Amino acid sequence: MATQAAVGIQERAEALTVALDEAMRDDRPCTHPSQDRFGYLPTARVIARTLRQAPASKGLVLHIDGPWGSGKSSMLGLVEHVLTSEAMPGDPPVQQLRFNPWWFSDHEHLAHQFLEEFRKQLTHESDLLLDVGDLIANYADALGGVMATGASAMGAPVPAGVFSAFFRRLARRKRDVVALKREISERLRQAGQRIVVVIDDVDRLTPAEINQVFRVVKAVADFPNVVYVLAFDREEVAGALSAELRVDGSAYLEKIVQVPFVLPTLRQDVLRDLLIEDVQRSAPEVRFEPSSDQYDANMLSAMGDLLRRPRDLVRFANAFAPTYAGLRGDVMAVDVAALELLRVVEPRVYRAIREHGQRFLEGPGDLHIQRTDLDPRDADWSEGMTVARRTFVVKLLDRLFPRRAQRTYSTAELQRWEVQGRVCSERGYTTYFRQQRPDDELSPRELQEILGLTDAQTLATVWRGLVAVERPGDGSKATDLLAELRNVDKFNAEFGQALLIVLMDGGDLVVRQVRDGEPIEWLMWSVASKCIEAQGPEPVDNVIEVVTSARALYSMVTMVRYIIESSDRSSERYDPKLSNVGDHGIDRLRLAALARIEQAASEQTLLSVPKLPVVLESWKAWNILAPMAANEWVSDLLGDDESLLALMGAFISWATAYQLHDAFATRVPRFELDRFLTVLPSGVDLVQIEARLARLESITKDLSLERRQTIDLFRSSVRAFEQKT
Repeated sequence: MATQAAVGIQERAEALTVALDEAMRDDRPCTHPSQDRFGYLPTARVIARTLRQAPASKGLVLHIDGPWGSGKSSMLGLVEHVLTSEAMPGDPPVQQLRFNPWWFSDHEHLAHQFLEEFRKQLTHESDLLLDVGDLIANYADALGGVMATGASAMGAPVPAGVFSAFFRRLARRKRDVVALKREISERLRQAGQRIVVVIDDVDRLTPAEINQVFRVVKAVADFPNVVYVLAFDREEVAGALSAELRVDGSAYLEKIVQVPFVLPTLRQDVLRDLLIEDVQRSAPEVRFEPSSDQYDANMLSAMGDLLRRPRDLVRFANAFAPTYAGLRGDVMAVDVAALELLRVVEPRVYRAIREHGQRFLEGPGDLHIQRTDLDPRDADWSEGMTVARRTFVVKLLDRLFPRRAQRTYSTAELQRWEVQGRVCSERGYTTYFRQQRPDDELSPRELQEILGLTDAQTLATVWRGLVAVERPGDGSKATDLLAELRNVDKFNAEFGQALLIVLMDGGDLVVRQVRDGEPIEWLMWSVASKCIEAQGPEPVDNVIEVVTSARALYSMVTMVRYIIESSDRSSERYDPKLSNVGDHGIDRLRLAALARIEQAASEQTLLSVPKLPVVLESWKAWNILAPMAANEWVSDLLGDDESLLALMGAFISWATAYQLHDAFATRVPRFELDRFLTVLPSGVDLVQIEARLARLESITKDLSLERRQTIDLFRSSVRAFEQKT
């Protein structure tokens, strides 16, 4: 069991590695058209053409507007690519400088780092620009007092000498601001080279830092052939400037920005298609057919309505890929995708699902209530949400958890959800929020793999492995398999025959196990019925072949008993799936089972069969010609003390008992005296058995605890029997 657990952990680790390698999205901005998932390249070419060709005799400032997560950085990356790789004949050369102000944490660094980067870029190309770089250094020195004054006004005093100290070693001579600016402008005009300065993530800064960036841009924005392109959320930045400067932030921006661009708005169907692509990268089994009523298609459509911006997609892909890798085969892929999307874009809804699961798994108490857009129970997550947004969320929740939509469902439908691994089932929900299924429980993936087996020997090997993974007091993976197979609609013929062989050969390995308080026999009966149904209109010959060579006698007997009873139209257990057996087939099946029991008795292997009383009762009932043959077999056993005690031990059963105030049920052994009496040979009574046991106790000093318990239980049952009679 420990080895299998280790294998399960290793498999999940390998699946996770594959998911990280193949399905996760790089959150870095795209820098090449091949990475352009959102169709931004045409707009990037327009912006690049503007940066390259727009008149800039006195400088130019462009702005790309878009909310956080809308892809502004990717747009800038594409613009830079176009400027570098798609120049047209006759286009002037372009030199690019990228500046990320949020790398620096205070006003002083924002100012002098920008000017230093600007100077370095200029001095890289030619002696002429080297001179311009020196002039820029002097210009920065002259502007230092102005910038320091501006910073001081924001509550962060910066001595003017800081800028002077930083640039003094770079400058050859000092000039006054007007003369320096005139000379710098003339040199840049003579160089004839356009310089594009890219400034990204302005809206990540504090209001004070945003103000400082625009002071710097404003101070150098009117140099000829220098074009600035800034990417930020206009609403955020205008608000920050209004708060910091106590002016109209929008009007302030209008004085600086000459050419505004707005990031293209992605259509909802485009976002949905990209979502589907991301889901299928991790879960190829998910299909989307828009015209169908397919569950996957309906779910993906509802999920697409919740997407607002490109970053939602990246965050979703990077949440879904590793999560589903650990749950693959245990929880339905599209359900995992829906929950992961809610976790990313609507965390309050996700938290409500996680913390109040029963609210979503169960329907309302009154099924006659009319469905409304807002269930009163949804108030904890819907407060402050727009009506349209809430409508989209409710639509997704009602598809994800259909019982909350106030419909009723059949038991078969609920069972199908369990098999499918839907999160609207108790098992699917619990597995998702544990993020993995325990290794001692059968997963839907394992079930599907087993259903694909048609070779009895291979299936038998798998069965023994499942039997070995036992949960104390709650069955095993083998009993899980029986429970899941009961919920499968139909078996194919090859699998049905192979499974029947496995159960009649190895079913006795689990008959003493209990799953969810349900006897294993009930599960076996349902599975046997499906196996026989899968054999077609004439299944008897195949079933008899299996019965004749069965090694798990109790399992064989209990399944044959069920087949006999359930094929009888007058029986309460009548099962239409067994109508193809027929009366003649029942007679042949009974005789085959009887012959197998008698063979085991002659081979002296019958005594070791679990639940022997049931087998002996069937022997007596089916052997019309020699109804006392079972009693005669018992008579032979009575001649040996050890065989007698072993026989009596087979008649001990365990019952579940509850005592008042007990927190847990207890398992209580009892001796089935009524059944024991039916197999005693004529001429043997309880008095003789008791005398035999007393003599055995007197001459045997080392009786095992198990044997002593058998004797004590027998005597207690005899006393109780005598009191009744």
